[in-house]
Amino acid sequence: MLFDDYERTDSRPLLPRESLYALYNRSASEEIAASRSLIERWFRNFPDECEREELKAKFQSGESEHFYSVIFELYLASQMLERGFHL
Repeated sequence: MLFDDYERTDSRPLLPRESLYALYNRSASEEIAASRSLIERWFRNFPDECEREELKAKFQSGESEHFYSVIFELYLASQMLERGFHL
């Protein structure tokens, strides 16, 4: 799992100096919850378990560049897998 599993009640916007990962991990916002669910599904379906651990570490690093790049990589992989490609 990329995100912690607990009941979220915090719906504040991004806080000063807060990473995007921290926002997505704590937010009770419906939009972020939907995004979090989709990202988790893409992560679960990512075929390479070793690379999955590397992606997880990058994603949770707090660096915005890593957050966006991991989402993009998961998205591309999901699109390719849906179209029958093997990764």
